[in-house]
Amino acid sequence: MSTQPTALADVIADSLGDLFLELDSDGKCMRARGHGALLGRRAADLAGMSLRRLLPNAAELASRLCRDVLADGAVRAFDCMVEHDGRSHQLEARIGASGAGTLLLALRDNEARFLADARLRESEERFRVMADCSPVMLWRSDLSSECDFFNTGWRDFTGRPLERERGVGWTENVHPEDFEPCMSIYLDSFVQRKPFRMEYRLRRADGAYRWILDHGVPRFNAGGVFEGYIGSCIDITDMKEANQRSAQLASALEQRVRERDVLLREIHHRVKNNLQLISSILSLQARLLDGEARAVLEEGQLRVRSIALVHEKLCESPTLNDIELGQYIQDLVRFLRRAVEGSSQIEVQLDTPPLPVAIDQAIPCGLVINELVTNALKHAFPEKRRGVISVQVTPLAGDRFRIRVSDDGVGLPEHIDVVSPRTLGLDLVATLARQHDAELKVERKKGTSFALELTRWRTTHANQ
Repeated sequence: MSTQPTALADVIADSLGDLFLELDSDGKCMRARGHGALLGRRAADLAGMSLRRLLPNAAELASRLCRDVLADGAVRAFDCMVEHDGRSHQLEARIGASGAGTLLLALRDNEARFLADARLRESEERFRVMADCSPVMLWRSDLSSECDFFNTGWRDFTGRPLERERGVGWTENVHPEDFEPCMSIYLDSFVQRKPFRMEYRLRRADGAYRWILDHGVPRFNAGGVFEGYIGSCIDITDMKEANQRSAQLASALEQRVRERDVLLREIHHRVKNNLQLISSILSLQARLLDGEARAVLEEGQLRVRSIALVHEKLCESPTLNDIELGQYIQDLVRFLRRAVEGSSQIEVQLDTPPLPVAIDQAIPCGLVINELVTNALKHAFPEKRRGVISVQVTPLAGDRFRIRVSDDGVGLPEHIDVVSPRTLGLDLVATLARQHDAELKVERKKGTSFALELTRWRTTHANQ
């Protein structure tokens, strides 16, 4: 019966793959159970061997620990290496008191843990080498949210050794005004395990504060367990200063544009006033004359007034580059109806959708409409006949558009040559059409219809 516990202990020791050595107070093996192959022998052959023979590479350490265990009874643990079968073997050893002045030395194969630790150290070393070669500043934090690594780029920037930066030491270089928001963003993101981006000022080695863009992301191990954060930083001071200079230049340019607009509005306002003054003078002069001379001055007055109206509309334009042709035509026609005597019985129909044009094109268009509408009001409906004058603006394909002025009056006499007219008004219409590459078409059926097709100038064309 006394051998059964011993045999059971041997079986258990063998199944665990461990080796258990009972030692006397001098460290000599009295009995061995379990996996003797850990020391390159059978367990039965180990009895009587001293620690110097059992663990030749760690005999002194083992002997000292044995004495310590005998003194206080506390278990001691250490790693050791033994050599057999032509190679080295890593073992994990534990020494404890077993009573009556004897000791129990437990040995376990530590190769797997040793290799894992070696791979971890190798991985860590590769990380450090890559991090130190990175062109950006890198940092890493652990589960406590404190930083345990800063690469060479960071340390060169701050001019401080790694020991001073670890933990929360790096925060000593954060600008006082940025410290609270910086830590708030970092810690809030840490709790929520989410990436973050933040900007703050960090003191450089020369004492100057530089703007830093810090991008941090949570890191997880292969099992998905959170292990802390890793972050990268770049100096964005030059970019921020460039943006600030750009904003200042933009503000200065905007101010210059506003000043230019004010000046242009003032110029157009004065031109309008001067043209209206000329129109008034012509009107006064016309009152002193009779017959054809008076008619010529009155027609000149209307032409000047149509040009003045362009400048008036330009003053109302938000861009000062173009005017709304449709609205301009409506205002011009209303003025002409009031200015031409005896036209109250004539109905004027307007179809003028919005169409912005440059001022250099608006003026000749206004003069053409001025001539055609005035001519229709004066001559298309003699003896106070009733009738209709129609003014249309039609956008066409591309940048083309058509201006049509038509009436249902007595019609244009056949003897009038529209291509080479002798009257000033129609001559002006033909001339303006040629100058602006406009196609002028005239129809004499059921009244008269003038149509001009032309290409709308863009603002840049008008400014060239």
